[in-house]
Amino acid sequence: MTLWSRLRSWVQAMLRRSRMESEMDAELRFHIEEFAEDLVRGGLSRQEAMRRARMEFGGIERAKEECRNERRVSLVDSLMQDMRFSVRQIRRNSGFTLAVAITLALGMGANTAVFSVLHTVLLRPLPYRDPNRLVTVWQENVQRQQLDKATVADFNDWKTRNRWAINSRRISFPF
Repeated sequence: MTLWSRLRSWVQAMLRRSRMESEMDAELRFHIEEFAEDLVRGGLSRQEAMRRARMEFGGIERAKEECRNERRVSLVDSLMQDMRFSVRQIRRNSGFTLAVAITLALGMGANTAVFSVLHTVLLRPLPYRDPNRLVTVWQENVQRQQLDKATVADFNDWKTRNRWAINSRRISFPF
């Protein structure tokens, strides 16, 4: 049996659960009755044979559970039970549910906004041809003992005095 046919069979079993349960009930009753018939042929009364067949066969619900486990449906059954329980709890505590939903929505929205800003500012490459060759030019202010950003006038002055230092086609000063 291929994986596709197994998956299709499993989905069909999930969608037709009530039919599957009734077929399982009929099959289990059939086995109990056949066993009882064997006991009747062995000399027991019909009533005693049915009682003994049920005792030896075990609980019907236990047998059903074993069949479900064999069909690998029990996981989905427990999931469905959990979902039904969750829906009941949500309906019972609608105020709390609303508060949780609003909190989650705000958290997701804030997270998306922060990530969008960080992506734009830090993660996206700069919109220049060689962004790894961009530099910031500072000049030292000896009197105040600090670094100042170079101005456009400083840059033009350096460009006229030094052939080797500046080879640029475009300069922008965002400040």
